[in-house]
This record gives sequence, C-alpha cells and structure tokens, in this order.
Amino acid sequence: MKSRLNLHSLVILAIIAFLPVMVAAQEAGTSQLKLLSQSYGDSIVLRWAPTTPLAWRLLNRYGYRLERFTIVRDSIVLSTKETVSLHREPLMPAKQEAWEKYMDTNDYVAVAAQAIFGDEFQVSKGKDLSIGEVATKANELESRYSYTLFAADMSSVAANLSALRWVDKNVDKRERYLYRVYSQVPMDILKIDFGYVYQDAKRIAILPQPPQPNVVAGDRVVRIEWDPAQLSDFYTGYYLEKSLNGGKDFTAVNKFPLVGILTDAGYQKIVVTDSVENSWELTYRLRGTNPFADKGPYSPVIKVSGKEGIKSPVVITKAFVTEVNTVKIQWQVREEDRLIERFEIERAPKESGPYRVIYQTKPGDREMEDKIPLTTSYYRVAMVGKSRDRLVTYPYLIQLADSIPPAVPAEISGIASTDGIVTLEWRSNNEPDLQGYQVYRSEFKNAEFSLVSKNLVAENKFIDSLQIQSTGKQVYYKVKAVDIRFNTSDFSDEVKVLRPDHTPPAAPVIDALRVDGTSVHICWKNSPSSDVVAHSVFRQVTGRPWQLVKEVLVADSSCVRDPTAVSGNYRYKIEAKDALGLISESSIGQLTVKLADNAKTKPLLRGLVDREVKQVKLSWSLKSTDVTKYLIYRAANDSPLSLYSSTNGVAEFFDNKIVINTTYKYVVKAVFKDGHESLFSDLVAVKF
Repeated sequence: MKSRLNLHSLVILAIIAFLPVMVAAQEAGTSQLKLLSQSYGDSIVLRWAPTTPLAWRLLNRYGYRLERFTIVRDSIVLSTKETVSLHREPLMPAKQEAWEKYMDTNDYVAVAAQAIFGDEFQVSKGKDLSIGEVATKANELESRYSYTLFAADMSSVAANLSALRWVDKNVDKRERYLYRVYSQVPMDILKIDFGYVYQDAKRIAILPQPPQPNVVAGDRVVRIEWDPAQLSDFYTGYYLEKSLNGGKDFTAVNKFPLVGILTDAGYQKIVVTDSVENSWELTYRLRGTNPFADKGPYSPVIKVSGKEGIKSPVVITKAFVTEVNTVKIQWQVREEDRLIERFEIERAPKESGPYRVIYQTKPGDREMEDKIPLTTSYYRVAMVGKSRDRLVTYPYLIQLADSIPPAVPAEISGIASTDGIVTLEWRSNNEPDLQGYQVYRSEFKNAEFSLVSKNLVAENKFIDSLQIQSTGKQVYYKVKAVDIRFNTSDFSDEVKVLRPDHTPPAAPVIDALRVDGTSVHICWKNSPSSDVVAHSVFRQVTGRPWQLVKEVLVADSSCVRDPTAVSGNYRYKIEAKDALGLISESSIGQLTVKLADNAKTKPLLRGLVDREVKQVKLSWSLKSTDVTKYLIYRAANDSPLSLYSSTNGVAEFFDNKIVINTTYKYVVKAVFKDGHESLFSDLVAVKF
C-alpha cells in the first residue's frame, strides 16, 4: 500500500494530541499485552493492545491467540475450569484487499492501513506533509504504533482489521469468564507477557453522563472547556455538538474526537474555541467515546451568547502627588460605559512588578486617589469589559518627596580567610526604595572609617581583601544603607575581623617540675601572646616519641598532674597554640622520676559468699608493713564503683548489707604511712 492518505487537518491534530496518552501508557523496558472487555448481554467484546511499538510490529507478523476460561456458573466456582480456544489460526492484521472497501468511507481504517502496510507513512493535505514534519518528536515506528491504537479506539472496523478486537458471541449470562490474550512471537525473539481480564456476560457496562462543560463568552467567540480526568476510566475522546435553535437540532463542532493530553501533572483540560455572532444564542453538549467505539449519553446542555467586547485602550492622562502627600491618577477611554464592567488600579514597587490591584472603580469613574502610596510607585489602570476582556495601560512612575533615610543595617558579621579575603554579611533592609549599601573600613575601632565599596552594594554581602603583612591584628567594618534618593542611614555597629595570622605565639616557660607520690606535677607561665587559646603538655621517655599528656585551655589552669608516670628519666615540654592553630616553640624541662616502691604494689583480693548468714567475706594480702588503712570500693549490678568502707590496717572485711539476686563488685587499695596509695586490686564480683 504505497498510496498516501488525504485526511482533514483536524484528524491530524486529534491524533497528535492523543500520542502523549499512548506513550505515557508504555512501561519502559517491558513488553506486555493489555486486555479490556465489555459485555453487551448476548456477546462480549474484547480489545487489546501491546505496550511497546516493537512488540506491536512483531505481533503483526506472528499474531495473537485468545483463550476463554469458564470459572463460575450459576454463582458456583467450578472446580475444573472449562477452557475454550476462540479461534484456530493466529489473529493477524487482515490482508490489504480486506481494507480497500472501507478506505474511502472510514478515515480511521485508512490511518490504520497506512500505519501497518504503507511504505511511506505520511498524512497530507494539499502538498505532502510527512509525519516527521508534523510530529517531530515521534519516530516512524512509534508513530505507526500510536496511530494504529488510536484508530482502533475510534473505529470497531479498524480494530477488527488490525487484529486488536474480537467478539465472543457464544456466551451464557449465568457464567463468568477469564479471558487471556497471548503473544505468538517466539520467546527467543521477544518475551511478551500475556494480558487477561474477568467478565460476566450479564454485567452490561453503563457509560456515565459527562458533566456540563464550562463555557465563557467573549466578543464574537465562545470558549468551551472540560476536564477529561473526571471520566478517564470510561472515555478516550469526546464529541462536542452545538445548536443554533435552542437545542432542537445539533451539529458536530469537531468531526473527530477530542482527547486530553496526559502530562506528569495529570490530564490537561480540553479547550475548544468557537466563533459566534454576538446576537446568537448557542447551545452546547458533550458526548464521550470509549475504546470499544461506543458513544455514551449526552451531557446537560449549556446555553451562551457572544458578548460585545471592549476594543479602545485606556490612557493615563495625569498622575501627581497632592499637598497631603497622596497620589491622584486620572485616565480617559473612548469606550462606551455599557461595555465596561469596572476599572482596576494596579500598583508595584518596580516597573517589572509584581503588580497588585489596590482599587476597583465603577464604569463611569475616571480618577482614583491613593491615600497610602509607596515612596516609589508604578501605577497601571486596567479596563475590564463585561465580556471579560481586559486592557491595561503602560506603567506610570510616581515618587514622593522623601528625606527619610533607610534603617541602620544590623547583624553585621565578618570572617577573613588565610589568604586575606574578608566576607561580610548583614540582615537585609526592608525599604521598598532601598538602592544599596556602602561599606567602610578602619584599622582601629575609634578611628575614622574610610569607604571601601566603590559602588553601591546591591546585596547584603561584601567581599574585601586585606594586606596580610600589616602590623594590626584586626580590622573593623561598618555599613550604611542608601535609598534611591540617596538618603543615607547612620553607621551600623562595627564588626571586628581578625587578620590572617602567620606568626606563631611566644613560647610558655616551665615554672615547676616535681614528683608528688605517684604523680608528676608540671606548672608553667603562660605564653605572653594575646591570641593564645591553649597550652599542650607533652612527655618523652628517652629515645621514644613525644606523647601528649593533656591540652589545657588558657582560662582553666597553668598546672597539670601526670599520674601515668613510672620511675625513670623523663622530658616534658609545653607548647602554646593560638586561635588559628599556630604552634609556639617548645619550653622543655627534664627530670628523673622515682616513685615509692609501695605505689607499684596492689592488694591480692578474694571474696567468699555465705548465704546462710547473708554475708560476703572479703580478704586480701599485700607485701608491705607500713599500711595505715585499706579503702574498700563496691558497686551493685551495673552501678559505678564508689567508696564503701575502710579498715585500720586489717586485711579483711565483712559485708552484711546484702540484697538477694544482686551482683556485687569489689576492689581494694592501701594507704601508706607516707600518704602514697597503692594500685587498685583486681576486681572481684560475687552474685548473691
């Protein structure tokens, strides 16, 4: 079939509008068959379609297979499903000669035939116009596929000839059926999942009445619109009809069905614009069509007449500020008052908007007074006609006399990077006539500030660059706000920004190193540098790396106790660190640590439970004779250890404060005559 189609341009538009609906129904990366059914009492009609263009093309070559399963009879589920094959040979598109007798009378048959068989798939009116030119976003295969499915929805003849429809006439109203449609394409070529549907022969579908469309009348034009999403489960397209004699006789507005366009946000409204003389009264109604080419009932009718619209522009003739600082606007129109619904006065702080309606006047009014104007205002006058036409003037600028400066900028903050780049920020001013900001800088808080922003700063942010090698440790900034009349605010509060610091702080000085019992005490004189935030204490055993003992904030202390030292030779050093993390040189001290021998020992603890008297007996041993007392620590279950009791040199203890079903933990340490303490014993746990 090499002949090209000559179709009315409206069918082209209708089909192109339908394409997104078909494309949206496809599942990326899958090939399936979708099956629909509808009962007519004495028969059941089946409609199906593949979900991808490739599957459609292959199925046209290999065909489809239909099966019916009887699953219910007389409301009883059959234990053995009765299976019927509805045809002998695979269902494939009819031979070309079968299409010929419908080509001149059925546009949808012509579309489907050209899509399936045509060497050149083109739709033309006058000169040839290829589908690629009409719908540039669809490739040829997708276009052939989508056009065929659309034609099958609109025409039962096109559906039959395309092998996308079957009528099962051998049905029983007492039965319920499961229908399946299978692909005959070999699995090694393309896997296509079967489609299925359940249908009762007696359950005849009733198509719903579409809602009344919304109609808006204008000057010699009528706009009709409706939402296809409301009945998208029933209808794929709509026919719009109109009457010029009050609803006695109707004619079609559209020869071909109008379909909704499906987007990610849902269906778009269907909109039709119809020409009409203002003296006419027209009556409109809707009718839907489904995938079986069935037409539903008509919607309620709606009557409308064209309305004479406004045409002459409105012009602002005068706009000025009164003595009481209000704004008066005057305008002129050549339009008759009978065509005018109202005037709307709009105002905006900028010429580009946004504009907001501040007043509405009567049709005969030609002036307005704005008693609370902005310092700078742009005004527009809109004339709204009774036909809902709307004409708007060009913006008109009005500025009040203004000597009031903007508010002082607040919440100034600033920070400098290591390379000297300063970023300043502050809270934005709210004045509608604000023009920008000025930024000032000084090396000293109480000195004169110099302007560093050459031009007005439009945003609430400013970038400055500092000399890193300056002697000053900090720099100060202030900000002013400026309006369009160059009224300038007072200075903001200053903000201090620290200069990038590449000089490490001065070294601290070790003041004391001494051994106290089992610990080493280190004290120092803090670094004299003002930007120091902390001092770090390190320890080194000869021949080994330095180890951090503790980091101490300047405000906390200038002494550290090292309880982890044992007898031996040590070096200690102290370093100062400033706010930028720079480290001073080290202050180093050396000493020999000799701890008491007793301090190295620990008691050997044992525990014994006596459940008859509800008692835990603790006993321990220690190789020392100069013990003054022992300290006993106890914990119950998961609680932390705490000092529980003590003995005057006696190496045993009886704990009588016992609760059943409780686990107790004990440790013991000795206190010697010279004040030193031993190490803790190993922990002993007993469950009572």
